[in-house]
Amino acid sequence: MEHDCVSDLCKNDEYEINDVCYQCNDKFEYCSLCSSKECYCCNNTEKLILSNSKCISVGEIIPNCLTHKNNSCEECSNGYYVLNGECTECKIDHCLKCSKDGDKCEECSEGFFLNSTSKECVSCTIYGCEECNKENGKCISCLSGLYLMNDKCVTCQERIENCFVCSGDIKQ
Repeated sequence: MEHDCVSDLCKNDEYEINDVCYQCNDKFEYCSLCSSKECYCCNNTEKLILSNSKCISVGEIIPNCLTHKNNSCEECSNGYYVLNGECTECKIDHCLKCSKDGDKCEECSEGFFLNSTSKECVSCTIYGCEECNKENGKCISCLSGLYLMNDKCVTCQERIENCFVCSGDIKQ
């Protein structure tokens, strides 16, 4: 594609006025090919879309879209999947990454783990658990004042009889 901004004097990401070269990016943010009047091409064509001579984030045109090709979304934000070039919310609650049809979860949000059979996100409900393993639901860290023992959170006294001050988790 040939534009009036291409000259023998200036580089591709510059435009010329009276034999002086100027950076496209100085006049048009994120622009890599331009004339003195308009932008023709954006720096990062996967994350930016050219609209009315401005390079804008693809997410402003296609909500929740991270990357696109030819104005059709190819990758969506967490919790969304691509459907007909747009981002559609996953059909499963608390799902960060879902299958291409949106009905099976591949990764759950914090505080939930993936049920390997149903492919749904299940809440980590272990008493005192701060963080569960996202794959099997077992507790991996406890709230302050509790200690991890056999995948459960226990008090110091439950951990070691007649002990009132503890430090660290019991190795399993």
